[in-house]
Amino acid sequence: WEVTPALPDNVYYWRVCAKDNAGNIGENSEVRKFRVDTLPPENVFLIWPENGRIAGVGAQPNLDWNPAVDNSLPVLYRVLINRKGVTENYRDSGWITDDNWVVTPSLPDNDYEWRVLAKDNAGNVFETATWWFRVETQPPAPPQLYQPENRENTNDTTPLLSWENVWDVSQPVLFYVWVATAPDFTNVVRENGWRAENWWEVTPALPDNVYYWRVCAKDNAGNI
Repeated sequence: WEVTPALPDNVYYWRVCAKDNAGNIGENSEVRKFRVDTLPPENVFLIWPENGRIAGVGAQPNLDWNPAVDNSLPVLYRVLINRKGVTENYRDSGWITDDNWVVTPSLPDNDYEWRVLAKDNAGNVFETATWWFRVETQPPAPPQLYQPENRENTNDTTPLLSWENVWDVSQPVLFYVWVATAPDFTNVVRENGWRAENWWEVTPALPDNVYYWRVCAKDNAGNI
């Protein structure tokens, strides 16, 4: 018997008895239970990496989302990853039971979009919003030093140091400057914390001496 009219979502019990043509009614069958569930899982949302995250993601990020609330357990999850702006799936976790997934194999440097499907034991599927993140593992190129020239003499005790404004896909790029009295930088006498400008007027003033200086660059993904 196909039950009609349609049943609303709920838990139901059913049994069967038989009657012969002489009117004899047998014992009831065993009681069985079933659930009608037409609603998809709830409360599934993406957690990490946050939408638009470009720092500290890595080539094998552990994607994390909130587990589902649902009547029809167990709930399975499926992670789909595509290159940003490209609809074809680039990574697919398949249906898994965990509410997180370490992406395998590793992702090459690029921008990616990801979403999660949640499917309950009744076959209802929910799809989260789509977020994006950036995988970038390559550091910026070493900045070219401009001023002062190598081996230049100056009577300025607070010289203005300047260098190339390095470009990187993960902006902004920050710079760190060291000034030392030894070429191996074992005796750093001045340093400037991470700064966005590609110049620095050395402070406090330097006494007469020979100095060495260098600059490194860090992109917004944390690569140095």
